[in-house]
Amino acid sequence: MNAQSKTFDFVKLAELNPKPRDKGVIEIRGPYYTSVSYGYLKDLLEDWSEYVDGYKFAGGSMRLLPRETTRKIIGLCHDYGVYVSTGGFVERVIVEGSAIVDKYLEECKVLEFDMVEVSSGLAPMKLEDKVAIVRRVQKLGMKAKPEVSMMIGAGGGDPRRGLQDQDEDLPGCGE
Repeated sequence: MNAQSKTFDFVKLAELNPKPRDKGVIEIRGPYYTSVSYGYLKDLLEDWSEYVDGYKFAGGSMRLLPRETTRKIIGLCHDYGVYVSTGGFVERVIVEGSAIVDKYLEECKVLEFDMVEVSSGLAPMKLEDKVAIVRRVQKLGMKAKPEVSMMIGAGGGDPRRGLQDQDEDLPGCGE
């Protein structure tokens, strides 16, 4: 904890382990429903960085930014001891083929992303393809964050709509 006196410091809180943490990791989401500018993120990290372990570019939001802005945001996070994740953008990338996936992963390394999320919440991905991407991420020296889920709720729409055709055994989809 910061040596500076905290508000209501007489109220007991569980102490966080020092960074980098492997338990109790807190990852914040970048642009999703609202924009997260460099200035906003800088202000946020100045006040809250001791509690923030990771920053996730949500929904491929980095694709909308100039490369130098993406690098600047990643550098800011690193300055505060915060790792940076790609979010689930690989779901969008895989539809363009393995050569583009390789190029994407190489660019993630150049931009200094720390973690590549390998998710299939919105787009189905074969397990073999997911494992191959995880291995490639690791070979490039980044951490892989394989996600095993089905997107329901924010960004995923109605969980019953259209899923009956994919898998009759999914809970709540045959209703």
